[in-house]
Amino acid sequence: MIHAVCTYDSIQVFSWPQVNLIGSLKKTQVYIYIILCGDFNLPDSDWGTYEVVDQPQYPAKLTNCALDIIWDNFLTQVNDEPTRFDNILDLSVPENI
Repeated sequence: MIHAVCTYDSIQVFSWPQVNLIGSLKKTQVYIYIILCGDFNLPDSDWGTYEVVDQPQYPAKLTNCALDIIWDNFLTQVNDEPTRFDNILDLSVPENI
């Protein structure tokens, strides 16, 4: 079974509601595969290292929270082309492939 979660997160409301869904799916152990996708609005992410870039535009705590959630849930960001200016904001984040 595949569970896809599509999201749009404005940096002003940065709530990560999909985190609760991921936790719930993992607890029930009825899923096979999770894919998060959408506009995550995380311009300060270095997707090669899963770290916050130097001199971030937004508070590093916000980006670190998102990166930790992705890393802790064995997800991988697979887009490698900028989606807005030089930033990768629209993400496809499946479980590690």
